[in-house]
Amino acid sequence: MKKTILSLLALMMFTMSAFAQSPEEMKAWQEYMTPSKMHEILKSQDGLWHSHNLMWTDPSAKPMETKGVMENKMIFEGRYQESNFTANMMGMPFEGKSITGFDNVTQLLSSIWIDNMGTGMMFVQGKYNEEKNLIEMTGNMTDPMSGQIIPVREVITFTSPTEQFYEMFVTYEGKEMKSMQIKYKKFTEEEEKEYYNKRKEK
Repeated sequence: MKKTILSLLALMMFTMSAFAQSPEEMKAWQEYMTPSKMHEILKSQDGLWHSHNLMWTDPSAKPMETKGVMENKMIFEGRYQESNFTANMMGMPFEGKSITGFDNVTQLLSSIWIDNMGTGMMFVQGKYNEEKNLIEMTGNMTDPMSGQIIPVREVITFTSPTEQFYEMFVTYEGKEMKSMQIKYKKFTEEEEKEYYNKRKEK
């Protein structure tokens, strides 16, 4: 199996090289694979973050409140960001993971989300608004209660180098409502050391 995967990767790279024969084509491919300014912005969010989470199932009702931890790290030599999220939801341990990337050609951010409280995958795409210092992405997700695929919108505002504000909106019957908001605050160096030391001890 491993040999098959390596052979396929080698064939793919050979095919790409064969198509990109001119200096212009090689330059385009090099630019496509080189981390850009947007990748540096993602990298600036690496590290551990406290999260204060509010979730609504009914906009007129009191939200469910929880706390958790998000850990961000760039992978594949700074081309993608992996985020791991842990919390306690409804008395149960919650784990979620996202992979976020920026395509240098399309100039679009893409993110995929999975967690241990579902079997679906949420995919969103969007752009970075430099003036407002935020990322806005849209996509779809499965509503397990109705069985429908519903539109979602995510807004991530970088309020300071050590703070983020995340909002998620869902649309039911043509009406958008906020379903989640998370206030993130970055761990201090001392908090981070203590967190990793405790994790080693387990």
